[in-house]
Amino acid sequence: MSAECLSLQEALEASYYYRKIVEDIIGLPSKTIPIVAYIDNTSVIEALSSTKLVDDKRLRVDIAAIRESMERNDVSDIKWCS
Repeated sequence: MSAECLSLQEALEASYYYRKIVEDIIGLPSKTIPIVAYIDNTSVIEALSSTKLVDDKRLRVDIAAIRESMERNDVSDIKWCS
């Protein structure tokens, strides 16, 4: 689960960067383009939506960072795909 969470976090950071570039080129207001992430690991989805802490302390930091970006509305949604 740790690798999937880290990959999700890196993908989200890249998405923020590319969204900002496109918004600047087109002249759109900030956060106009929604970011929706898809992940195939249900454990990560459960960890993001649950208030229960995960066992791995390093993973807690990654989960908290993703949750914070969701609270700031940097990410529109994170969905599970099979």
